Amino acid sequence: MQKQKIIWIFGLVVVLLLILALLGIYKFDYLSNKGGYDVDGNKIYKIDTKNELEQKIKQKKEGIKDNLGVKLISPEEFKSKADTGKYVLVDIRTPEEYQSGHIEGAINIDYYAPDFKEQVSQLDKNKKYLYYCRSGHRSREAEVLAKTFNFSEVYELDGGINAWQKVGFQVKK
Repeated sequence: MQKQKIIWIFGLVVVLLLILALLGIYKFDYLSNKGGYDVDGNKIYKIDTKNELEQKIKQKKEGIKDNLGVKLISPEEFKSKADTGKYVLVDIRTPEEYQSGHIEGAINIDYYAPDFKEQVSQLDKNKKYLYYCRSGHRSREAEVLAKTFNFSEVYELDGGINAWQKVGFQVKK
C-alpha cells in the first residue's frame, strides 16, 4: 500500500512537471513570432490577423511610413535625396567604423556613445535627416529617437551602408 502511494505521488509530480513544461513552451511560442505575434527588435506587439502581419511586411518593404513617421528607403532613393544637398546625413556607427568608410558628407554620431541622446537632441529639428548604420538595426533605433524629439523629416537607409555598397555606391575613407 505504501509503495503504491509513493508511485501515485511520483506520477502526480511528473504530470505537474509536464504541465509546467508545456506552459513554458506555450509562453516561448507566444513571444517568438508565433500565434499571431511579431517580434520587431525589442518590441513585441500583437498582430490580430495574418492580413495585418502581411500588410506590415509589405509596408516595410515598400518604405511606407510607420506610426512614428520614420521611412525606410532603398539605397537608390537614399542617394537621390543625399545628392540634393537638402538633407543631413548621419552615420551612427562607431568612429572606427566611420573611418573605415562612410558616405561622403555624413556626420558621425556614435550610437554607443554615452551622450548619444544628447547629441541627437541638439541637432536642428527643422532640417531633414538621412540616418544609416552598418546594416539598419542601430539607425532604426536612432530614427525612433529623432521622432521622439520631433524632428520634421527622418529617413533610414534600408540595409545600412552594407546595402549601399552592395548596389555599387562608393564610400569615402
